[in-house]
Amino acid sequence: MNKLKRWVVASIGAVAFFGAMITAVSANTNGIDVASYQGDTASYFNSFKQVGDNFTMVKLGGRGGGEGAHYSNPKAYAQIHNADAVGMQTGGYFWAQVGDSVSEATYSAQLAVQDAQNAGLAKGSYIAMDYEAGAGANKANNTTAILAFMDQIYASGYKPMFYSYTSYVNSYVDLTRINARYPNALWLAWYLTTAHQATPPMQYFPNYSNVKIWQYADNHYGVDGNVMVVGSLDNNTPAEKVASKATQSTADTSTTTSTTKYAMLVY
Repeated sequence: MNKLKRWVVASIGAVAFFGAMITAVSANTNGIDVASYQGDTASYFNSFKQVGDNFTMVKLGGRGGGEGAHYSNPKAYAQIHNADAVGMQTGGYFWAQVGDSVSEATYSAQLAVQDAQNAGLAKGSYIAMDYEAGAGANKANNTTAILAFMDQIYASGYKPMFYSYTSYVNSYVDLTRINARYPNALWLAWYLTTAHQATPPMQYFPNYSNVKIWQYADNHYGVDGNVMVVGSLDNNTPAEKVASKATQSTADTSTTTSTTKYAMLVY
């Protein structure tokens, strides 16, 4: 994802996390994420299968910032098709620089679904909102916009996921509301180092609850390295199975400023 962001994450990681061993979490599935900068052939994805990567998150497109009114990844169809062809689970992500605008978030999610369908991403697959730039100053308003995006993905028959990097989340997002609506739907980036990492250093697993995927490296054989720590991408599971309350409002009904709380993952 955003290269500038990765250097920021690496530089502040020691402050943001504890380095204690998390023995209850196992690195059960390793994977990668790709955009138009990466390859799109079956042999390309098979090379990652050979080193133990079993899922791929593919950039579908984006809106806002450098993405303009609407960017679609021209390689998305081939990347999804060929990753699937070699036996990798697949999901998608969409850059959504929506700030705290519910209308922008909803429209961006509609574009993400359009891109997913054009790329052949099956209904029931995960689509992650890539939220790492342009946030508003108010956590509650930002979070309401994020949930509007995720709700639109959910209503369209896909499973929503939220991606960002940890310092950005700390500053701009209330994870308690996302976790309450969509348990185990977080994809968080934090890197111990920007040097090559062949496997995830699970002893430094981030101290957050509800993490589904940890992006542990931006240099895993030249691409982002990820590890799924709970569940799978399982495109055959209906979207209805991933929301805690299908009718729950995305509005912030608290009377005080909400504070994000973190808990150790235990499985």
